[in-house]
Amino acid sequence: MNSSVKAQIDPEKRPQNPLFYFKKQLRFMENANKQLWHEVEDNQTRVRIFKHNASHTLPPKMQKMDCIITSPPYVVSYDYSDIFKLSTYFLFYQDDYGLFRKSFIGTPLRKDNSRYFNIAAPDQPIVDSIGDTGIRKGLSQYYRDMNAFFQNAKRHLKNSRRLIMVVGDTQLRGVRIPNAYLLNKIASGIGWSLERVYEREIPVKILPTFRDEATGKFTNRQNSNCSERYEKEYILVLRR
Repeated sequence: MNSSVKAQIDPEKRPQNPLFYFKKQLRFMENANKQLWHEVEDNQTRVRIFKHNASHTLPPKMQKMDCIITSPPYVVSYDYSDIFKLSTYFLFYQDDYGLFRKSFIGTPLRKDNSRYFNIAAPDQPIVDSIGDTGIRKGLSQYYRDMNAFFQNAKRHLKNSRRLIMVVGDTQLRGVRIPNAYLLNKIASGIGWSLERVYEREIPVKILPTFRDEATGKFTNRQNSNCSERYEKEYILVLRR
């Protein structure tokens, strides 16, 4: 789908040489950028953009932030290295794709001993109840990475300012994973306070939304053993 870098289905698109669509998208973006430039050419605001890992300590030259708005990866739902594979080929080629895959939040590919993260009781059994070792490791790594993010966000946000996150729940192998609840518990454990929660229905979702109840793998409506996921998500408003 041209409007997204994620692997979404475009029912109107016909098989074509990838370079054709890439050039078409570049022309679309070029025209959009020209339009934006003409609209803001008299604006004196200057913006500095820093590219940095959100779970690492940010550079000293960055000032304290007024607000953080983010949509972290869905818990053990997608392999984001595969979703963005085409982007890496076109925009920033990776010499070592295996190393690139290990950089994503929640990946079970890392081999360090610190990947295991225990959520405060009584919620740890939710993670422990997943029978698949790989998925359980992915869950532990995901919450470990998100814990590091919460600590880093708290360090770089001004006092009494807000962190706003869009998150979703999931279900694997018959086990419901209340991701929004667990993330809030982790955040509250290091000093964040939950100010408000918004529930948002997702009317249209082209990304895979069906899982096989037995295997946990993505499937389609034709599978008699499928169940639908991600019909809604949550907006958490946390205050430092």
